[in-house]
Amino acid sequence: MKPRQRAAVNPATLSWARRVAGFSVEDAGKRLGMSADRVTQWEAGKARPTLRQLRLLGQAYRRPSAFFFKSELPEDPQGIPDFRLLPEGTPAEGDSPAGDSPALRYEIRRAQSRRHTALEIMALIGEVASPVELTARRADGPEVVGDRLRDALRVTLPAQFKWRDQYQALREWTRAAERVGVLVFQFSNVELDEARGFSFAESPLPVIALNGKDSPRGRIFTLLHELAHIALGQGGLCDLHEQDEGAWIEPFCNSVAAEALVPRKALLETSEVRSHRGGPEWDDTILRALSRRFMVSREVVLRRLLTLGLTTAEFYEAKRQEFLEDYARQGEGRGGFLQFHRRILRDNGEAFTALVLNAFDRESISERDVSHHLGDVKLQHVDSIRGILPGIGD
Repeated sequence: MKPRQRAAVNPATLSWARRVAGFSVEDAGKRLGMSADRVTQWEAGKARPTLRQLRLLGQAYRRPSAFFFKSELPEDPQGIPDFRLLPEGTPAEGDSPAGDSPALRYEIRRAQSRRHTALEIMALIGEVASPVELTARRADGPEVVGDRLRDALRVTLPAQFKWRDQYQALREWTRAAERVGVLVFQFSNVELDEARGFSFAESPLPVIALNGKDSPRGRIFTLLHELAHIALGQGGLCDLHEQDEGAWIEPFCNSVAAEALVPRKALLETSEVRSHRGGPEWDDTILRALSRRFMVSREVVLRRLLTLGLTTAEFYEAKRQEFLEDYARQGEGRGGFLQFHRRILRDNGEAFTALVLNAFDRESISERDVSHHLGDVKLQHVDSIRGILPGIGD
């Protein structure tokens, strides 16, 4: 029998790629159906993987096989501030912890890569990305920053009240963010309890990434929350939990998002609030009506009422538990089937996708580049995406 060909890889690339991807040697071994000792031997240069094993490693680590033959290692990916709660319930500090799942690590790297690609494409076609003019300071207060953010997005209350459902609301808020120069991506292979979203505040072309497992209303709130992060100049990895002590950024960004989505004056002027008989209790029918009008969750509505002194913390916490049980029981946010080309457009965002297709139309990039930049899609799917992209397919 002919001996299997071994790959003369640089062992250091194997270790580097595994570490950056977030795999332990045990995890890597399980993915290949072999022992961790074998992986350790490869990384120490005491043995070499076969070409097939190398392809499997590349699939697991999200690297092309050619990467493992490099003589020099690239720099480690840029870190991202972590504003989530650790399992012990305390705020994380500094860059993302080593315990992040490989799926989340990949989505962070992929978002960074698409931003760099967008900047390169703009340079190729002679366009200049304008800086995003969103500013905020803690001293300004959430209400001022929320109103300023809404003004910058140019979303009016009459327009908001006309949206027919939460999916249109998500599209319109996303387009508003993209109009001011933010790239908005979505991902669906990371659990909600690990991250609701993340952002990079670098300008030009700051980035927001939303967890597609969340409900449309949940993604809308995360979008505005991350816009507040960008306005502060402090992108990060978020789950939107608030801490009782210490970190102020997450509660501040939550309050900014709530004010932008449900402005104080507009809420107080609704017939439901004006006719409320007083007291801390609010009927579900009223909360649902306000939720539909502003296209936010009932929890956001009730939190706004709490902020305005129209209910109590006790009533809010009791209702919040009911909402969480409802979400779990109804599977809110788990959505139905989404056609492949529509998912590709959603995940890449309309702004990034339009930029890639524009460059292709100008013959600045190839069909192969288009396929690669949009996620290794086939040409037939590229044509389908073009057909539903606003401004191109309309």
